[in-house]
Amino acid sequence: YKNRNPFPVRGTCQWFLGHANYINWRDSPTSSLLWVSANPGCGKSVLSKFLTRKGLYSTKPIICYFFFKDDNEDQKTATNALCALLHQLLDQKSDLLGYAVEVYNRNGDSFTKNVDLLWSILITASEDPKAGEIICILDALDECRNSELKYLLQKLCA
Repeated sequence: YKNRNPFPVRGTCQWFLGHANYINWRDSPTSSLLWVSANPGCGKSVLSKFLTRKGLYSTKPIICYFFFKDDNEDQKTATNALCALLHQLLDQKSDLLGYAVEVYNRNGDSFTKNVDLLWSILITASEDPKAGEIICILDALDECRNSELKYLLQKLCA
């Protein structure tokens, strides 16, 4: 879904890499949240797409992303966002797949519709030393279904 957003024009978005908030987040020794907000149409989604490029980081993090869009049912639920993040994570680090298999064995397919279970898999897998550095980009959180947004924000900010 990131391809619904245009590529940045050459030379744009570079300013962000020098911004103090980004540098502090990037250089933080602990997990942290970098929240980017601006008025509609200011280029946050283009910036998010730019930040999914692996070549931007001095380390080799796993980059997972989801672009919420309120005009597409598949792109406005927290469960689909978490499933997408997990799919990308486990695709890049298959030795973490056991965390999802364990939850699947206990819950069957229903786990894909449960924010708590999906979040638990994401957190447990990311805490595994084999995971390495993981960057998750969630774009347009305000376009997440209202009934799920507050719950997702609680998880993100906990």
